[in-house]
Amino acid sequence: MRTPLVVATTSLLGAVAVGLALTPWQQVGNDPAVVRTGWSVDLYRAVTATTAGWPSWAGTVGRWLPGAALLLLGALAVAAAEARHDGSRRRHLAVAMLGVLAAYLISEVLKHLVQEVRPCAVLLDVRTLEHCPPLGRWSYPSNHATVAGALAAFVVAAAPRLAVIAVPLALMAASARLFLGLHYPHDVVGGLLIGTAAGFAVWTLLRSTQRPATALLHRPT
Repeated sequence: MRTPLVVATTSLLGAVAVGLALTPWQQVGNDPAVVRTGWSVDLYRAVTATTAGWPSWAGTVGRWLPGAALLLLGALAVAAAEARHDGSRRRHLAVAMLGVLAAYLISEVLKHLVQEVRPCAVLLDVRTLEHCPPLGRWSYPSNHATVAGALAAFVVAAAPRLAVIAVPLALMAASARLFLGLHYPHDVVGGLLIGTAAGFAVWTLLRSTQRPATALLHRPT
């Protein structure tokens, strides 16, 4: 159990560290974090400059797209659990739910610790497809990207053949938030990293507790 715990903890902390390292904050401390320059802003401006010419219905589609992608990822997670032939369907569903819960809680904690202002509230000259959320609904990391990463991680671990569907869906859920203008690129990248690491960490820990019991059941007499 010790080795899986070390692996899970290291991967999760590593993902959080990498995600934080990608963030080009100019102001952190007692005041909310603000990002005005850097690679993430440049890419955000390039994306919003492209979407500024899109028709209004594109915003409606983009608003529903992340939720739809997450629902499909959830259905894939159920399918991955159902595909197990070792009688562990409920256990695997529990792993998926715990992975998502862990990822979401980590995301919420980081949001309240960092308090990064949304790009649409900082870069007032950009035109976005979606109305900007009010101050207090912090930007880093993206919850949608975090949950998508956790679900995709479970699907890939439980049923690798479904990765060709799960990974694009996770990327779709995450990138849609960028195209709507609600997140910087580093918000969605950080969310994907944290969610994926949290999903794999929970998978690693719970699978390691199952193996000793399985070994006892199949021990020759």
